[in-house]
Amino acid sequence: MRPSVVRPTIIAVLLGLAAVFAAIIATQAVSASRDRRATVERVLQDYAALGAEGVAQRLRSSFGNRLTTVLSAGAGDPGDGTVFAAAYREAFSTSGHNAANDVSHFRRIGSGDALAPAIRAFTAALPSYVYFGMRWIPTADGEQLLVFQPMTSATAVAASFTLSREALSTVIAALVAKDRVLPASLTHGASLDGGVGLRISSGHQLLVNRHFDQSSPYRSQLPLGQPYGDLSVDVSLSESIAPSLIIGGLPRSRVALLVALVVLTIALTAAAGDQLRRELVLSRLRDDFVSSASHELRTPLAQIRLFAETLRLGRVRSADEGDKSLAIIENESRRLEHLVENLLYFSRAERSGMHLARELTDVSLLIDDVVTGFAPLAARTACTIAVELERDAIMPVDPSAIRQIVLNLLDNAVKYGGSGQVITVGLTFTETECRIDVIDQGTGIPVDERARVWERFWRSDSARRSGVTGTGVGLAIVNDLVRLHEGTASVASSPTGGACIVIRLPRRTA
Repeated sequence: MRPSVVRPTIIAVLLGLAAVFAAIIATQAVSASRDRRATVERVLQDYAALGAEGVAQRLRSSFGNRLTTVLSAGAGDPGDGTVFAAAYREAFSTSGHNAANDVSHFRRIGSGDALAPAIRAFTAALPSYVYFGMRWIPTADGEQLLVFQPMTSATAVAASFTLSREALSTVIAALVAKDRVLPASLTHGASLDGGVGLRISSGHQLLVNRHFDQSSPYRSQLPLGQPYGDLSVDVSLSESIAPSLIIGGLPRSRVALLVALVVLTIALTAAAGDQLRRELVLSRLRDDFVSSASHELRTPLAQIRLFAETLRLGRVRSADEGDKSLAIIENESRRLEHLVENLLYFSRAERSGMHLARELTDVSLLIDDVVTGFAPLAARTACTIAVELERDAIMPVDPSAIRQIVLNLLDNAVKYGGSGQVITVGLTFTETECRIDVIDQGTGIPVDERARVWERFWRSDSARRSGVTGTGVGLAIVNDLVRLHEGTASVASSPTGGACIVIRLPRRTA
């Protein structure tokens, strides 16, 4: 394998490996990001559970102690509820609200009361250290909460009072009104009320709602358990408070960014691979160009050297042979000059582009002059050139550029049209354009190759197989010069089956 091929191949392999490594790194980064997010979400969930546990514990202590105090005071009540009422107001008024009208009635439940069996059954399921119980009972005014002392024997008497749901909601709300859901050690003293939600409910009945977010994925529900009936605490945390609780906060998903980076890496790798492919193609084309140009230059140089030596050594047998030798030297010199001009035009186009020097020129006379000078070269292959020119075709053009265009087209026609043919050069001149046609009698150019003949270095496979030499820049230079004249170059089929190259130049004032 040639070094010029090995280097791009190695680079292509390295680029492919880079794309694979980029994909692997992106996959690992996505996985790490997901793991970190999952960890942070678990921490937020744990914080929500910690907040629910803290509120529940404080509510059990505060609510339970007050209920126990009221029930204990009821043991000495004369039966009219006055002691109950005074104890209740003293216990719950300290929670920050007026408790005077919370309780519907206070009473003592004896062994013969209708509620006694239910209370005994409830008591049987309670731990021995529990000093009160809570149970919802139906009344004429709707469900109400019965708060009572456990009945430990068949003859025991239970002190009790009832609360409506509205009263219970007021009591609970007052008890947790100033309660921090999360400890200050976690929040660093910051107020997170807007991001920490609290909900306290009894069954399906909402008692307290403080910024609770039902849609938050970071929630924790905790029942208070016996003997607090069906009271439960819910805590929700919003994503906005994550930076206050966790360093760095909740990480954002980087999947889209990483996917975009991988796609960009693959795209750049593909672009680099395409550039390497183009470099290989261009390298091959340049090698072919150098080989073809060297061959084309070597042939006229060999002819010039041969006949010059013949003349110098006096090997000509007659004056006619001497003239013929001089004619061959002259023709080969013109051919060499034409090749060199093509290479110079191509070099200028590659380096800094070509520029026109327009001047009013009779295009018909210019073509006549070119054809006259090229005729001896065509005669070498028994080709003749017929001209069909409209006269007085005067317009501003670059004479040297038009000369190069016609020379290249004639040279192309001689190469690919075959020996013994008649090459026709036509010129038509209208109010809008100047049209130049060069028609040969060869095999023509296939339709699917007509767009490519204008590409630099490109030569058809049939031309390569036929052994016709060429550099692949002649028609490319024609196309460049025509475009500089703001014209168009195209390929058509001729009536004789050969190729017809059509040059259209728009007319313009000087």
